[in-house]
Amino acid sequence: MPQQNVGVQQSAENIDENEEHYRTIFENANDAIAFIALDGTITSVNRSAERLAGVSRAQIIGRPFSQFLTASSVRLGKERLQRALVGEKLPSAFEVEL
Repeated sequence: MPQQNVGVQQSAENIDENEEHYRTIFENANDAIAFIALDGTITSVNRSAERLAGVSRAQIIGRPFSQFLTASSVRLGKERLQRALVGEKLPSAFEVEL
């Protein structure tokens, strides 16, 4: 039984290390990155997104993505969402205009 506990502890430590590794990559990326919920609400942004938008993270998170984009980029975002919701596989990254 103690062997299993060691394995579980090591797995938890690995998960924590991986999470920290990816958080560092996310935060320090040169590209602006935002996570958007299915309802269009921004749930997370990195430092580059803050710089690009010219406002703090606290002023971005919780707001609709449409408040930060041009009309054509809002249409593109909504179209991609609809395509994803019907199961179409789309590239995870795409460019928009602010």
